[in-house]
Amino acid sequence: MPLIANNPGAGAVRIATAIVWGFLLIFATVLSSYADNRVALVIGNSSYASVAALPNPKRDAEAVTAALRNVGFQSVTMIADAGRETLVKALGEFAREADGADWALIYFAGHGIEVAGTNYLIPVDARLVSDRDVSLEAISLDQIMTYVDGAKRLRVVILDACRENPFLAKMLRKDPSRSIGRGLARYEPAPGSIVVFAAKEGQIARDGDAPNSPFATAFLKNLKVPKLDVRRLFDLVRDDVMEMTGRRQQPFAYSSVSGREEFYFLTTPVGLTPITPQVSKPSVPGQQEPTAPTARLKIPDRFEPGQQAPPALTPGTQARPAQKAVLYEEDPTPNGKRFVGSVIWRTETVTPGPGQPGELAIRADVELPERKLAMTWSLRRNTDKGLPATHTVEIMFKVPPDFPSGGISNVPGILMKQAGETRGVPLAGLAVKVTPGFYLIGLSNVEADKDRNIQLLKERSWFDIPVVYNNNRRAIIAIEKGIPGDNVFAEVFKAWDKE
Repeated sequence: MPLIANNPGAGAVRIATAIVWGFLLIFATVLSSYADNRVALVIGNSSYASVAALPNPKRDAEAVTAALRNVGFQSVTMIADAGRETLVKALGEFAREADGADWALIYFAGHGIEVAGTNYLIPVDARLVSDRDVSLEAISLDQIMTYVDGAKRLRVVILDACRENPFLAKMLRKDPSRSIGRGLARYEPAPGSIVVFAAKEGQIARDGDAPNSPFATAFLKNLKVPKLDVRRLFDLVRDDVMEMTGRRQQPFAYSSVSGREEFYFLTTPVGLTPITPQVSKPSVPGQQEPTAPTARLKIPDRFEPGQQAPPALTPGTQARPAQKAVLYEEDPTPNGKRFVGSVIWRTETVTPGPGQPGELAIRADVELPERKLAMTWSLRRNTDKGLPATHTVEIMFKVPPDFPSGGISNVPGILMKQAGETRGVPLAGLAVKVTPGFYLIGLSNVEADKDRNIQLLKERSWFDIPVVYNNNRRAIIAIEKGIPGDNVFAEVFKAWDKE
């Protein structure tokens, strides 16, 4: 089926697209930062076996997990109420993920303890009958730091673990020379690392009466601020917490990050969505002028709510046999939910703009019948040298009115992988929400990113398209290229290379 430029009313869509690209131009220098592979492990320990439960850590971890995903972390793993064995296993798996990543971040909310100058994080199954049990049943901060060592640019460990410690009252002191402190002890991280305590050494962190702790509340608030260097961000977190607690709690960041480079959790506002103007179709001699502007921009070659995808091919398209598509949904059950569907790859001829010759583009139509979810994905070459992208990807979703998660609120980007069950590598680019259900992704034209993106597109066998639902749950739509998809990509890239 033809793309936007081939359809009546396409002028309106081109205007909307130009507005989106205006934002991309503004943030062109930011595109390369989206190539950063940022990974995180978030731990929330609330239900301790031998002491009273903490109300906030699990809720804090859930909120931080959602926030990190929203600011563009490619992978965020959360575990709750983890015993020592579970925690060690999760840390080991995370270390392998952090190796070679650009950023690696660990966030821990729960109980911590300082013994003889060493800080420890306490799993939920720890009993800590005596002081000599701490090194066996808890995990030291020094050990935690080894799990982020493999990250290339920045290593961040955040500990909201300085609460009043109920283990101390009943702990036997077997070694009188071993001091046990109130709160956590000062820590000096290795170069390229930053360690943040919810309360500075010797202080106690408040859990608070709100749904989240004062520290988590301040962190979540400042995480949303774009272009805020991490050191400045934690300065503002400190100020907010001190204000919330009447200066009784002072967070502290121990940093050995180079001052010659800035690190941003967020470069553009979350959910950046330009306002789409009301646009009338251009008048044609002999036709009646419209009496009012179009109320909603129509994307003629995309699914509209309540509309079925046209079953027949239109001139200029060639479809291949269906391949596999899988929807993986986050769910409270251990293995989540999995729905299998199909994807049909095809080539189609598109017109980049008025008076320009047609050229090939790549299109995938995805159907996930069990979820009544459909997605159209297209890749075209960017021929406008004024736009900061080598290629553009358009993604359009068709979601039924009774969709369990309410709809799709965000598409952070695209990842490429070798097999269906492996982890993906992100394409360097910037994703923008154009209208509800319609997303535009510009692939970076930064020199370091161009060849890498094209190599991933050509050589990897699966696409991962992460999505965030309206209820903040996340999902991944994995689509297989297979031989039909490989043939489509080879045909289209060969045509592009000739021009």
